[in-house]
Amino acid sequence: MKSIISSVFFILILFKLSASEEVHWIKDLEKAKQVSSRNKNLIVVLVKDDSVWSQKLESLIADLGSLEKNTPSYTLCLLSDEFSKAGRPSILLMHPKYGLIAKMGYVPIDVDGFDNYIKEQVNNFEKIKDVALNAKNFDSKELEKAFLLSKQMESEAFREELFEEGLKRSDTAFFAFEKYEMLINKFPYEDERIKDVKEEIKSKDPKNIQKYHLKLAMLDFLMLAQRDYDEKDVIRPLIDYVNLNGEKDKKSLWKIYMTISQFFLGKKNYKEALIYARESNKKAPRSVKKHIQSSIQYLRRIVNTHNK
Repeated sequence: MKSIISSVFFILILFKLSASEEVHWIKDLEKAKQVSSRNKNLIVVLVKDDSVWSQKLESLIADLGSLEKNTPSYTLCLLSDEFSKAGRPSILLMHPKYGLIAKMGYVPIDVDGFDNYIKEQVNNFEKIKDVALNAKNFDSKELEKAFLLSKQMESEAFREELFEEGLKRSDTAFFAFEKYEMLINKFPYEDERIKDVKEEIKSKDPKNIQKYHLKLAMLDFLMLAQRDYDEKDVIRPLIDYVNLNGEKDKKSLWKIYMTISQFFLGKKNYKEALIYARESNKKAPRSVKKHIQSSIQYLRRIVNTHNK
């Protein structure tokens, strides 16, 4: 019985290997684009390394290629990990004309599930493409959805077109905020371009009804916290917001103070963390006071221990 099972298992392995060997891998991306354009299909690129997961992905894509011999839906391209922009290992779905459609981290491990997964990415890309090429027929919310979908898929195709069209829309600040995040993560905080976009966003919500001013303050705080700024400079955007808008936005005060407290806790500045936790407790609704008071007790113990 063991002999029969071993023989069957060996035959399955041979079948698997022969199927993989029959698949035509192209090991040059530019050539793959040419073949894909000629065959009018998409490119599935595997950027591989020496890991076991990479080997599984190679086998999976080979199985995908074995499904369709006469009219293949995909051109298969195999690249080494020197193609570092993609990550290692990873699967890229590409269009010969429009470039990267999707970058896939997780994929189903059976060939039918993988095939359906790719088709789902293609359908999503078609939605993005339709919105981008016919932007005048879509409202700002639909533009936002398409743009977010392109980010989720890590699709480069049409993202810039969606972004530029979105910036023209006067009824949304979504794309202005996207631009602001890009600028504050790319340029020095004092850059004039950053200041200009900030003023543009504020002008869309001059009375802070939509809380755009708070969102800007939080973005500034998060960016400064990631850089080598003095602690007081990091929290300044939030303190400035409290000073300017605190009376009109009292509901946000406890969250702002607790955010500052958590920042100081992460810096092991327990005294300041305790001060702002207490301020948060003063402004907090009854439903969250118990949690804040637990934090205050914890911080008080640490401060008292350090003072001994």
